[in-house]
Amino acid sequence: MPLHRHPVFRSLVAVGFPAVLGIFLLIGRYFTTGSTMFFFLVWNLFLAGIPLALAVFLRFSNRAQKRWIFYPTLGAWLLFLPNAPYILTDLLHLRTKTAAPVWYDLTVILSFAWSGLLAGYYSLRWIQDLIVSRFRGRVWVGWSFAFLTIFASSYGIYLGRFLRWNSWDVLNAPGLLAQDIIHSLTLGGEMLKTYGFTLSFGMLLMFMYVLPQLRPSSRKVHRA
Repeated sequence: MPLHRHPVFRSLVAVGFPAVLGIFLLIGRYFTTGSTMFFFLVWNLFLAGIPLALAVFLRFSNRAQKRWIFYPTLGAWLLFLPNAPYILTDLLHLRTKTAAPVWYDLTVILSFAWSGLLAGYYSLRWIQDLIVSRFRGRVWVGWSFAFLTIFASSYGIYLGRFLRWNSWDVLNAPGLLAQDIIHSLTLGGEMLKTYGFTLSFGMLLMFMYVLPQLRPSSRKVHRA
């Protein structure tokens, strides 16, 4: 199969187009306003690319099929996956009074967010296929894994956006992170926010993942 027709290559191109657009808009914003306000989006997009890179590795590397490589890499993928849809919450930084028009800033953020979402969803789809393959073609296992992963990612976004934890804090401060997780899931004052965001944002992410995969029937409609 020619490279330009390979589904993975086409997926990477799809991820790259909005990313390039966002970077050009960000550069234009800097030269016209002198502000570096949204430069953090580049770092967030880099983090969003990590699960995509890990998914490509798991899909194409023969060594990755060994259990002692596959499962630790899968764990790292799960850990970094929330960074992909996380960029969508950067819309909270949108302000009506900044150095640039609000519509311009909205386009900048959405460009990065769209690229991040695609990176996360493509990586999830590839990992889902690998899970189905490892469980002897059981499609329901793959979909169960995908749904659980989406809601886990939604909770991960909550930890990052509102409690300000990062993926690598699992190694840097595991005790404090575990304490915050327990508090967010059990303390009355925090539970409504935790479960409300996780469930509502998780449903949104789930719909955005599932609906594009629903294809209309190819059967022809016969008119009387």
